[in-house]
Amino acid sequence: MLPGEDTSVLFVYEAIIDALSWATMEMRCGIDWRRYPKLPLGSNSLNALNHYMTAHPGEVQTIVICTDADDSGDTAAQSIMEFYRESHRVIRCRPLHKDFNETLCAFVRREITLADIKKMINIF
Repeated sequence: MLPGEDTSVLFVYEAIIDALSWATMEMRCGIDWRRYPKLPLGSNSLNALNHYMTAHPGEVQTIVICTDADDSGDTAAQSIMEFYRESHRVIRCRPLHKDFNETLCAFVRREITLADIKKMINIF
């Protein structure tokens, strides 16, 4: 845990590159990227998430699902929602492109604006 990190919210991603891309977009928006923990699932397996939740009992109140905007990502998001919705607040945050790395690349190419990024990442 990082100093000042709010462990009541957990962001989950399919891959580390998506978590890093999200953190980069937060920095570009002037948001402290360290405010919430970010967990890459290493594909769409729920093993990492289930392990994290077991290792941190009672800490996480909100799970933000940041899987890809494709069938696999949607299926993983649905599985997480079904498993955790009774005990946690669960939010789905879809990337503006296929995944959050592609979204960041689109921003760098100026295909989307900083306002688009801010709208996507300000989910609370």
